[in-house]
Amino acid sequence: MFSSDEEAIDAVKRWWRENGAFVIAGLVIGVALIAGWRFWQASMETQAAEAGNRVEQVNMAAEMGDFDQAATLADELLADYRRTSQAAHGALRVAALAVDTGRLEEAADYLRWAVDNGRDQELAKLARVRLARVYVALDDPQSALDVLDGVDPGRYVALFEEARGDALLAAGEPAAAREAYGRALDADNDEFGASAALEMKYHDLAGYQD
Repeated sequence: MFSSDEEAIDAVKRWWRENGAFVIAGLVIGVALIAGWRFWQASMETQAAEAGNRVEQVNMAAEMGDFDQAATLADELLADYRRTSQAAHGALRVAALAVDTGRLEEAADYLRWAVDNGRDQELAKLARVRLARVYVALDDPQSALDVLDGVDPGRYVALFEEARGDALLAAGEPAAAREAYGRALDADNDEFGASAALEMKYHDLAGYQD
């Protein structure tokens, strides 16, 4: 304890001479970090808004069936806003239009981008399923199986297994395809109820039971 107010004041002054620079430096760093964080947050919000506007333009071009315009806008979106979640949405939209217009190779390119670069993991899983379907349509079932393997499908088990069944059937493995369709039916029935198309695929391969 200090014996007088004067001693207490002197002690504070000594402490400040010894530590004041560190305190000031800490405050400056703290303020800089807060300012930096707020700037980064504002920048991300601005990027997301701009990317969202670009996706809307992609969607409008796709609705008009203008693949070239949609692809041009999507390419700009992927180049300028690749770190946003909206970029994958644009890639998937153009891929869907590419499939609709028979441009399967272009569809595969956009879907591969979404798989490799998408920030939204759920969307990336859907992109995998669609890419597998495109590979099957391109008569490349092995690539379809490769893109589905080694990935936790999460809540998309039914979609993954149905796509796997399609790839196995295309690869000339009907028994394995039926097993995959069976797993898809089990998963689908658990939550949504299986589609008529999936049930038909399964029953059409009844003669290939193990």
